[in-house]
Amino acid sequence: MSIVLGKDALAKGRTGEDLLAKFDGYSLAAITARDARASKQIVYRAPVSDEPDHGEVKGDKPKAVRRSFAEAAKWVVLRTPS
Repeated sequence: MSIVLGKDALAKGRTGEDLLAKFDGYSLAAITARDARASKQIVYRAPVSDEPDHGEVKGDKPKAVRRSFAEAAKWVVLRTPS
């Protein structure tokens, strides 16, 4: 699962709106690395050319893990469909 490392982005002054600049019509939710690790996921930095704060969450994501992510998630930017 691709992620943006929130601490890194915030340290550079980037906002949720900044992160969504290339994704018109999308919203942004956040979970913590602790939430992911509690579900036996591995979280690590994986910068890519167009997103220096990119990371990955690796591990099997059966229904129980997906549900725990959904329950832990907090909206950062919630856009309504136009």
